[in-house]
Amino acid sequence: MECVATLSRPKNLFISALIFICSMAVHNSVSAQQTDYTEASLNIQVIDIDLEIDGDIRTTQFGSLEFELREQLAQNLDGTLHFGYLDVSQNSNPIFAGTNTTGGYIGFDLRWHIINEQRFKLITIFDYRYSITDTSDNDQRIEWDWHQTSLALYSRTYISNSFSLGLGVNAININGVEKATGTINQSLDFQAKDSLTGLIGLQLSTEDSGEIGIELKMGSSQGGRIIFQRSF
Repeated sequence: MECVATLSRPKNLFISALIFICSMAVHNSVSAQQTDYTEASLNIQVIDIDLEIDGDIRTTQFGSLEFELREQLAQNLDGTLHFGYLDVSQNSNPIFAGTNTTGGYIGFDLRWHIINEQRFKLITIFDYRYSITDTSDNDQRIEWDWHQTSLALYSRTYISNSFSLGLGVNAININGVEKATGTINQSLDFQAKDSLTGLIGLQLSTEDSGEIGIELKMGSSQGGRIIFQRSF
């Protein structure tokens, strides 16, 4: 998601954000937990995923700008609505090599707090989203249409009142169709080659019930995400 129109690998951006978060951690002290809340967040993400398409493995880059609205549904249960803009590129695509398809997605997640202490939280997350992107050039058009589900286990440890460390593992399932119309007409199924992704994240609370965070992902998804969040 970082100005997703330029989908270069975001290492320098995430390193800079990490330095910023660490440098500010000693200057902020707010409560790490609220008992009843609504959260809104804006997330910028760029990740690479290997997809199996017609017997080939194609590394695909997904850039997204996402808005999330999360509410506490019960004592240990949260629900989230998320939607956003997508920019997808695939250098090995034989029809539009290196050309970006753009579109959007909508979805939801449910989060159950297995442990919900002030200094430590353990959460399991079920996530679903539906995505569609397309592009065209002269007489050729290509459309991507896919469903994505994931199940994650995530922990968050508060090192101080304002600074927390997140660790998690995520199993993802992607199933979709690439449809080409025009000079070339075909329909190809695709899915994620691997499923497991690990992540590590740091989050800094700000003085006005806000948070700034960064996550790095390794495994079937490789890349990172920057999070801007506010609680109400």
